[in-house]
Amino acid sequence: MDSLERMILMSPASPALEEQVRHFLMGHELTNANLLWVLRDEGEVEVLIDDEGGVGAAALLVRQPPGEWERPGFIRFRRLWLEARDSERAASLLALVPEGETFYVRIHREWLRGVFSRRYRLEPCFELVYFRADGPRFRPRLACEVEHEKELGPGVMGLLTGSGRTEKAAGRLAERCGGAYVARLWGEPVGVCCVNRKTEHLCEILSVFVKEEVRRGGVGQSLVSAATQAVLAEGRVPTYCTRDDNFASQALVGSLGFERYQKVLYAVAHPRGGKRG
Repeated sequence: MDSLERMILMSPASPALEEQVRHFLMGHELTNANLLWVLRDEGEVEVLIDDEGGVGAAALLVRQPPGEWERPGFIRFRRLWLEARDSERAASLLALVPEGETFYVRIHREWLRGVFSRRYRLEPCFELVYFRADGPRFRPRLACEVEHEKELGPGVMGLLTGSGRTEKAAGRLAERCGGAYVARLWGEPVGVCCVNRKTEHLCEILSVFVKEEVRRGGVGQSLVSAATQAVLAEGRVPTYCTRDDNFASQALVGSLGFERYQKVLYAVAHPRGGKRG
C-alpha cells in the first residue's frame, strides 16, 4: 500500500480538504457523499485514502469519535465510514483498523456487508430506502403555498426540531442547506423540508416534516414538489431517503414519480468474539 495517504485532522475540515475528498469520491464514481457531512462534524477525524490511479483500486475510510449527532439518543459509538470500488480494496483498508473496538457503520453495498462480516458481528439499527426523480417521470402536486426561506424564524425552526433533531442539529442543517422550503396555511408555517446539495449532480431532499393537524392534506407533496422543481431547474438529480418501514413517506414520493434505487443498512459492528456493546 505505497499509495496510502493518511491525514489526521480536527473537524470541521477545511474547505480545501472537503474539496479533496469530494473530487476523490466523484473521480472514482464513489457514492458516499455523506462523508462530506462527516468531515464537518466536531472532533478528531482520521482519513485514509488509498488511490493507485486505477478506478478499481480506490478506497477511502474515515474514523470519527462519537459525539452529538443528528438526533438525541442516537448511536454513541465511534463511527466508521468505508467507501471503495471493490471488496479487496475495502478489506485492505479495514485491516488497518485496530481490533477490539465497536463501531457504528453505514453499509450501502451488499458485498461491503460481507467485508465487515469477516471481522465484525453486525447488529442492525435501521435501513434507509433511497429514491430519485427525473424530469419526464416527475409529477408535481402543489396544494398549498411553498417558498424557499433563507432566514428561518422560531416557528420554522420549531418544525425542524419537530422531526426529531436537537436545536443545534436543526440550526446546522439549515445553515448547510442555505435555509428551507416552508409550507404555509393561513400565514402560519405548517411544514418544512431542506435540500442538501451533496455533489455537483445530486441533491437530497430531507427533513420533511408536516404538522399533525394538517397531514393528509397535500402539504408533504407540496413541499417535496417545490423542492424537486428547484433541483431539476438547477440541472441536478433530486434524491430522497426514508426508513424502510415508513410506508407513508415512500408512498408520498412514489405519488410524485420518484423511483427507488438503493437501500442502506446502518448497524453497530461488534468485534467477533467480543462482548455486545
